[in-house]
Amino acid sequence: MNPITPIIPGAQLPVTEIAKNQPQYLTLPAYIDPNGVVVTRWQLTWRERFLAFWRGNLYLQVLSCNKPLQPIKVSIEPPELGAPQPPAPAPHNPAYPGFQKG
Repeated sequence: MNPITPIIPGAQLPVTEIAKNQPQYLTLPAYIDPNGVVVTRWQLTWRERFLAFWRGNLYLQVLSCNKPLQPIKVSIEPPELGAPQPPAPAPHNPAYPGFQKG
């Protein structure tokens, strides 16, 4: 699986290259919208396509550095990009002491 551009085919979106000058990481092309939503697009190999079709599973690993997770969304359809929205208050979660009701 490899990250590819354009991020959303047919849309003229600026591309930010995340970790471009960090040799310990691969550069990740992404679109970052005014709300802070980061969108990337990934191309599956033929083997990955077959396995996803056959098994019906997708695994996601997120390096959280033991911090509360940010909301994430995995999809197979291009996202609809909307107007900037005010951030929602963070819910209280006793499992994550950093979370407090806004």
